[in-house]
Amino acid sequence: MAINYKSLIDSETKLKEYFFNFIELNYSLHKRVWELVLKNKLNEETIEELLHTEEISNNLERDILDECVWIISKDQPRASHLRFIISIIYSTKDLERISDYAINIAKPYLENKMSKEEVKLFSDISSQYISTIKKIISLIKKENTISFYQEGKQVKKAFSDYYVNEFKKIIKEYKNNFEYFDRVLYVMKSIDRTIDHFFNVFTNFKFIRSESISKTKNIDVYKG
Repeated sequence: MAINYKSLIDSETKLKEYFFNFIELNYSLHKRVWELVLKNKLNEETIEELLHTEEISNNLERDILDECVWIISKDQPRASHLRFIISIIYSTKDLERISDYAINIAKPYLENKMSKEEVKLFSDISSQYISTIKKIISLIKKENTISFYQEGKQVKKAFSDYYVNEFKKIIKEYKNNFEYFDRVLYVMKSIDRTIDHFFNVFTNFKFIRSESISKTKNIDVYKG
């Protein structure tokens, strides 16, 4: 039992608010990147905007980790309360990497505008990508630990299948176009890793909080 149960609950409520703000910030950052890239609106001003948002993300990561340490030392949480905090500690690194990948998506187009071919290619891919992130976030926010895991896996698999199919098209269409091929692959890799990290957050937040599930064998609770 915590030293002060009310204090612990209040601290968890505040931490959860920080955590979801962190998630939404990264979601907004990725949406903004694609808006700028597809419309060829990357310039000194908008790049500064993106970098400022990434800096806010980095500061949020530090604030959340500090808050977790403070709650553990102050309230001595146990059982599900401790697992909740551990899930957030694990997830902050994923979210920090997600903000990095947003900047990575923009990088190839800082000096070179996106070609018409690339705009056509990434218009649908980015739409599917942002939609998948939104679905994963909605699942992260649901309270039930077990019943939504399979749904989360289905969401990730649906995007993975789509991604593999699109990647094959890219290899076929762009392999001899050296002007675009390297940067298209670079962006595609960032897309793939971002979805992986968002799914990591989902599995962290759902599974580490549950004693029954965290003790179940052969479940990959956290994939680094």
